[in-house]
Amino acid sequence: MASDSQPARPGEPVDQPKVGTDPDREHRSGPGLEPEGDLDQVDQPTPAQARAALEALEWDNSKLARRVATPNWYHPLMAVIVAVFVIAQVMPTPVFVVVTAVGVAALGNMVTVYRQRYGVLAAGPVGAKARWLLFGSMGVYLLAAAAGQIIKLAHVPHWWVLAPAVIASGAMLIAGPRYDNALRAELGGKPGGAA
Repeated sequence: MASDSQPARPGEPVDQPKVGTDPDREHRSGPGLEPEGDLDQVDQPTPAQARAALEALEWDNSKLARRVATPNWYHPLMAVIVAVFVIAQVMPTPVFVVVTAVGVAALGNMVTVYRQRYGVLAAGPVGAKARWLLFGSMGVYLLAAAAGQIIKLAHVPHWWVLAPAVIASGAMLIAGPRYDNALRAELGGKPGGAA
């Protein structure tokens, strides 16, 4: 037979690892790396331990859902910022750039204040209802911003931009709290986002 240090010659049998053994086990040995006992015997939790673990996870989910509470000022301020973004579409380019930069900074400050005050910030929608509400309100904003650009390019009176601005900010005021409720319900593990 060929040794570990020399390759097998043609016609000579090659050492094969036994079925069920780990050929790389010796490379992973060392303090704390060698498993104790038989790998086939994994400690299974008792039914009571499994129930307790699931209850702890459920409690964590509901605790997280309670912490994702949007303050009363959040959605009205977001609606004002959205309206300003839409109205900025009809402004001359330098004013548009400044207003957009101030709006982006305001959004960043809102997120920072929210995170500092509540210690948590949801990264995005968890389930279908929250996703639909988020992308739906974003779609309304994008359509309103496009309407603002059309108003500017069509040379109609700029005050017409107030209509899409009111629609977009209204959508934010309506969809925002519903999004929060759906997100909390989905984080809490309730199907369909039912609060």
